[in-house]
Amino acid sequence: MQPTSNKPALFPATAWTLVRRVQAGESLPTAEEALDALCQTYWEPVRRYLRALGCVEAEAEDVTQEFFASFLRTGGFERANPELAKLRTFIKLAAGNFLSNHWRNKSTQRRGGGAGAENIDEVPEIAETERSMAEQAYDREWAQAVLSAALAKVAAGYAKRGRADIFEAVKEGLLRPGGIADAPAVAKRLGIPESQVRLAVHRARQRLAETLKAEVSATVEDAAQADEEVRYLIGVIAHAQ
Repeated sequence: MQPTSNKPALFPATAWTLVRRVQAGESLPTAEEALDALCQTYWEPVRRYLRALGCVEAEAEDVTQEFFASFLRTGGFERANPELAKLRTFIKLAAGNFLSNHWRNKSTQRRGGGAGAENIDEVPEIAETERSMAEQAYDREWAQAVLSAALAKVAAGYAKRGRADIFEAVKEGLLRPGGIADAPAVAKRLGIPESQVRLAVHRARQRLAETLKAEVSATVEDAAQADEEVRYLIGVIAHAQ
């Protein structure tokens, strides 16, 4: 499985429901496709995470590929427990463990194989600061993926209503604390009063907030956790700018 140019919708609306049904042993015709799509979403966050942990660029993509193939093959989602960890955290921890095992296996192979051939000294030691930076890189990529998917959905909604020009004009002000940098210029370009521009930004922000919550709701247990996750996401994006 490798990322495709046409990315699937982020976090299928039935993510945790699907995981639980798979855990219960139900046979679902679309389960494999849906879980594969979920992995596609996390592809780049995991790749960045493994790189930050010390996986060299030349093999990071292959290790990411192997991780997700193994994750699906060995029933990674069946082991997920939303009461213990958010889905993004569960995948991150699983990826880190996979990389450690990958390094150990390489060390064993270099020394000729066999149970006694492994040399733990050949497995890179990950300092706490490096691990923290890797987790931050993972969260930044995850937050950007969620935000990009949400913005695309909001844009599609505006386009469907024939208001794509409005969204294009106001989208740069959606995450900016002060709104659009030059509201008068935007109003002039659209041929509407400045007050309507500011109202359009307000409404677009509301739609974006609703869409973000819908995106993360599938990966947490309840509405309170969804609100917490959105606040965290916004904080990660703000800190990255």
